[in-house]
Amino acid sequence: MDIWALPTTDAILFLYEIKAADAGASWITKIRKNNLATEWQTPIPGFNLGEPLIDENHIYVSGIGFVGKVDLVKGNYTWRQDGLYTKYKANGFRRPHIMKDKVVFPIWNWSPNKFDKIILDRASGKILEP
Repeated sequence: MDIWALPTTDAILFLYEIKAADAGASWITKIRKNNLATEWQTPIPGFNLGEPLIDENHIYVSGIGFVGKVDLVKGNYTWRQDGLYTKYKANGFRRPHIMKDKVVFPIWNWSPNKFDKIILDRASGKILEP
C-alpha cells in the first residue's frame, strides 16, 4: 500500500491505495488542520498510485493507465486522461514535473516499452507527446 501525506497551509492531503495482486483502488482526501474534518475525497482510478506533484492550487495524480489534475479547493478533476495502459502500456508513472506550459509524466513499467513519458498541456490535459 502506497501512502503520501502532503501538508498545505490549512490542510493535509492524504493519497493512498489499497491493492491485492492485479486489482486495487486509490483516493485523495483533504483533511482540515484546524478540526481534522474531511473537506473532500476524490477517487483515483485503479492502483499503482504514483508520487503526486502539487502545483499552486492543483495536484497532479496518477495510477495504472491514468493521469489527472485535481483542483485543491473543490476536489474535482480539472482534467484527466484514462486508457493510457491500453494505448501506451503505462503500468504506472513516476513523479511528474512541470516544463513551462506542459506537465511530463515519466512512465514506470515492469517491462521494456518504447514510450518513456507522456507530455500533456498543463491547462487542458491534452496529450501532446508521444
